[in-house]
Amino acid sequence: MVDLVMIAQVDSGEDCGVEQDFAERVILETGRPVLLVPRQKTFGTIGERVLIGWNASREAARASFDALALLSTTARVDLVWVDPQKQRALAGNVPGAELAKTFAHHNINVNAEALPTANVNAGEALLTRAVDLNSDLLVMGAYGHSRMREFVFGGATRHVLNNMTLPVLMSC
Repeated sequence: MVDLVMIAQVDSGEDCGVEQDFAERVILETGRPVLLVPRQKTFGTIGERVLIGWNASREAARASFDALALLSTTARVDLVWVDPQKQRALAGNVPGAELAKTFAHHNINVNAEALPTANVNAGEALLTRAVDLNSDLLVMGAYGHSRMREFVFGGATRHVLNNMTLPVLMSC
C-alpha cells in the first residue's frame, strides 16, 4: 500500500503508449490521493502556495484532508468555492469557513473566498484563479463514476485533467 500515487498527465494528442483514461482509472480505482503533474513542465516548488477547490462534497473533503500531509505551517492556502450562491444552504454565510477552522487546528492558515462566475465551468474557474494566485498546487475532489467500464467524470474534473497547468492533487 502507498500513501500517495504520483503520475504524469496523459497526453491526449499523441500515442504515448498509455491508455487515454489512465489518469481517470488511477483516481477512481486506487482509493488513494493522486498527484498529477502536467506533462512537459518542471516546478520549483509544490505545496507552498496551495489552492483548494471546495464545495462541501465528500470528494472535496477527502482531497482537502489528504492534502494536509503535504502542507507545512508556512504554506499559503487559499480555499475557493466556485459559485456558492448555487448552493446557498450548504455554503452558509462564509463559504468554506468550517474547513478553514478545521485546518487552523492543524496550524494551517486558510483564506476562504467565494468565487462567483458567469456560468464558467468550475474547473476553468479554478485553473484561472490558480494562475491569479500564483499557486503551485491545486487540490480538488474528483467527481466520477463508472458505467459499464466507461468512466464519466464531472465537468470540473474533466476540464482540469485536460487543461492542468500546475500539479493537481485529486481524491474521490
